[in-house]
Amino acid sequence: MTEHGALNFEGKATLDIAMQNQYAELNTNILKNDVITKEELLEVAPYLFKFSILKNTAAILGYVCGLFLKEKLKRSKIKYNHLLIEGESSSGKSSAVKYIITPILCMENGILNAA
Repeated sequence: MTEHGALNFEGKATLDIAMQNQYAELNTNILKNDVITKEELLEVAPYLFKFSILKNTAAILGYVCGLFLKEKLKRSKIKYNHLLIEGESSSGKSSAVKYIITPILCMENGILNAA
């Protein structure tokens, strides 16, 4: 749900429901973007998996893409954990957020982080 609208349980945009700005934790313009096609995904996929070591990239992509199933999982009483990215200094944590998570979620106004 964003201040622009929401996705229903079928993944379709419903613009008659919106979140008030003061309650937003994540600003996104995802409802204003077109869905990526299979052909476009095939074009960018090799670059996504060459971004970092495979196990890290696969875990992050799996988690972020799973966010779009969160409502269906909730209806089946399946909990969806938080994402925790850990690693040494300069291990690519911020880059993963900047170049993988932020674009997939169409995030605006910077990123969320925790120490």
